[in-house]
Amino acid sequence: MAKLNVKINSVDKNLYDGLADIVVMKTVDGELAVMANHIPMATILNAPVKIKNDEKEIFIDIKNAIAKVSDNTLSIINFN
Repeated sequence: MAKLNVKINSVDKNLYDGLADIVVMKTVDGELAVMANHIPMATILNAPVKIKNDEKEIFIDIKNAIAKVSDNTLSIINFN
């Protein structure tokens, strides 16, 4: 199964940099799941992000962020 590159940064530090099978995010418009080769998009996040990779789940606290998917990479910048 193809993997998605995930990079999550806050203003002052790196929160996550790795691969994922799927990332589940709560946006201002509802819940969104992103997998490898997702279409390019951008959205605003307002809740924790769940990263699933090889049967493991990681939750990262996100409250005020922008997420962008492009070239098989999910980039999130958390402003809190």
